[in-house]
Amino acid sequence: MKQHEDTCEYAVVACPNSNSEICGLHRRQSLQKHIDSCQHVPCPHRNKGCTVHQTDFIDFVAIFWIYFPLWYFYCFMFDYFSLLDIAVTELIV
Repeated sequence: MKQHEDTCEYAVVACPNSNSEICGLHRRQSLQKHIDSCQHVPCPHRNKGCTVHQTDFIDFVAIFWIYFPLWYFYCFMFDYFSLLDIAVTELIV
């Protein structure tokens, strides 16, 4: 019975990349399909102690590309208004 449970295609198993709370549970027969598209791929250097997952990096890149243009625009506008303030001050004085 134990041997059957270890190989049964209909057994419910967790994703090997994370715990069941993150990826959920999957039938063994569809586990490979999930693994191929899993977003929680651990770092290839995990055997050396790295705990970063692919999603951590993806989140960083997503945040960077969302906020960098906003930050760049803010810096541009700050410089623009600073120069405008200097120009207006020179006109008044």
